Amino acid sequence: MKAIIIFLAIIMLAACGSSDSSGVPEETLPPTDETPVMTPTMQPTPEPTPEPTPEPMRIPVPTLRPVTSGFPGMRTFAEPRRPMIALTFDDGPSQYTTAILDVLEEHGGRATFFVLGNRVGRSADIILRARELGNEIANHSWQHRQFPRLTADELRDEEFRRTSNAIAEVIGYSVPMMRPPYGLYNDDVLEVARELGYIIVNWNMDPMDWRDRDADIIAQRILNNARNGSVVVLHDIRAPTAEAMAYVIPRLIEEGFEIVTISEMLHNSNTVIESGRVFRGLARSN
Repeated sequence: MKAIIIFLAIIMLAACGSSDSSGVPEETLPPTDETPVMTPTMQPTPEPTPEPTPEPMRIPVPTLRPVTSGFPGMRTFAEPRRPMIALTFDDGPSQYTTAILDVLEEHGGRATFFVLGNRVGRSADIILRARELGNEIANHSWQHRQFPRLTADELRDEEFRRTSNAIAEVIGYSVPMMRPPYGLYNDDVLEVARELGYIIVNWNMDPMDWRDRDADIIAQRILNNARNGSVVVLHDIRAPTAEAMAYVIPRLIEEGFEIVTISEMLHNSNTVIESGRVFRGLARSN
């Protein structure tokens, strides 16, 4: 009986060995709950697009004008060694200003025109021509009111600034000179002039063309009283004044005078006038 049992055991062992030719039992891995980790594909970081470099701000360069000293736009043509006389014209421009400009252009003289602001816009062509010929354009108020009767604000905004702005719109700048109507001023006028950087320009010769409207009388008064440094007050709104200039200007030049602007007289005489002060000329009043 034992022999039969042993024989059966040998047969069973032989059958199990035939199922694995290597004789090494297969190892079974235990199950796992972990999810496989995926390694991401690395993309190259894109380079930022460079911002365009902004161009530097371009600041316009102002057009340079012939300037020596004192006032913007001032030109100096006068010969310093010759006696000087300044012809100044108030209340224009008008139709008679053109005739005066013709005489100045023909004989090489220059003058200062103290214009009214309310006439500037409609007379821009006359003002431009006067400036191109070397003449000076200055302020004579907006509408010819008496300055001592005005407040400081009225003087500053209406008479000084408004007129100067009108002039600047035509010729590009405004000369800081004011001739008050009738030559009248008080402390308020001088203070506003000082604040705004203006000088007050009056005169030392008055041929009274505003009263005596006779070309011969006007001419003789000027010629009889002409001195080096004379500042003559005239009015380019009347025909007799324009007629007188046709004789006065060439005659003054024949007598050796240089007919100059106020700026030229100040410059060539080395005269310094502080803002808020009054200039009446270099010669004694006539």
